[in-house]
Amino acid sequence: MSYCDEYPGEYFVKRRRAYAEEAVKAFCLDMLKEASKLLKLNLFKGRGRRALDIGCAQGYVVEQLRQLGYESYGIDISPIVTSFRGRHLLRASCLNMPFREKSFDLITSFEVLEHLPTTEDVIVTLRETFRALKDGGVFVATTPLKHGVNAMSDKVHHELHLTTLTPSSWLELLKPLKAEYHIRPFSFIPMTRFPVLGRFLHSFMPYPLARHALIICRKK
Repeated sequence: MSYCDEYPGEYFVKRRRAYAEEAVKAFCLDMLKEASKLLKLNLFKGRGRRALDIGCAQGYVVEQLRQLGYESYGIDISPIVTSFRGRHLLRASCLNMPFREKSFDLITSFEVLEHLPTTEDVIVTLRETFRALKDGGVFVATTPLKHGVNAMSDKVHHELHLTTLTPSSWLELLKPLKAEYHIRPFSFIPMTRFPVLGRFLHSFMPYPLARHALIICRKK
């Protein structure tokens, strides 16, 4: 069985609390705000620009990016995307993305990279992402960190988090890329994977207190 087969539509149905549309969109805006601040760019001005969301699921982030003015697209290995094709979603793998070089000004990926089977797959995804980014383009991603509490939570919730890394390991993966990059560890508050009051509340804090990381790269 391919790892692609592990994400049927039922996977998202069982986790529907974690895929609340407005909470996902608000989280996207929160992360773009932080990336804009660190890079001294305005990622909220999407008019005339193209964006891609990796691991788009139902396409909520794609829709949010479109509302910011981007010509936006999404890819996911799950067949769930075939139900939302009106949102410019494609069933495709981040390991071999069906886009030309330098196609996008912005690429996002929220809580997705940890589902890749190996660290080598993460490296391939980073290379594919940078291939598809224009010079000066930005990659914004979040992912759980390697953390004892995360490992225990994954067992309880039967999560398929196959590859998690420490901040220092992420730095080693990002160094070969021709990019300005930042890693901001954070945790959801309270310690939950579900929205609170309609939002994914979070706070930036040092590792190992933090359980997730915001990864920001600008291609040189």
